[in-house]
Parts: sequence; structure tokens; C-alpha cells
Amino acid sequence: MSPIENVWRMLKRRIQNRHPRPSTVPALYTAIQEEWDSITPDEIHNLTSSLPEQVNELLLDHGGHTSW
Repeated sequence: MSPIENVWRMLKRRIQNRHPRPSTVPALYTAIQEEWDSITPDEIHNLTSSLPEQVNELLLDHGGHTSW
């Protein structure tokens, strides 16, 4: 239920799609910072806009398994 998980997934995908991929810890740190800085407000909105629906479905299922 944490929207930050979707952000981590997005960052991971962006780092994996970099050419060349970072091959050192400092290069990885720089790549993560650059990708983090490039996240737009629209992208965050897209990741969080479904939260009310997710919470409602979770409540209806009494905390059980949901489609999310």
C-alpha cells in the first residue's frame, strides 16, 4: 500500500535502461540522483492517484488480498 514502492520500481527500471549502466558505486549513486531529480509531479500523481481506490478495495475485503 506504500506508493514509494512504485517509485523504487520506476527508479530501478530507469537505471536498468541506462546505457551504459552504472558499473561503480559512485556512478550508481549519480545515476540514482539524476533519475530521482527527473521524476515529474505528473509521474508522482500517476503513482498515487489510485490510492483511494486501493484503500477502498482493501477495506471492502477486510484487509485481505486485493487486485493491487
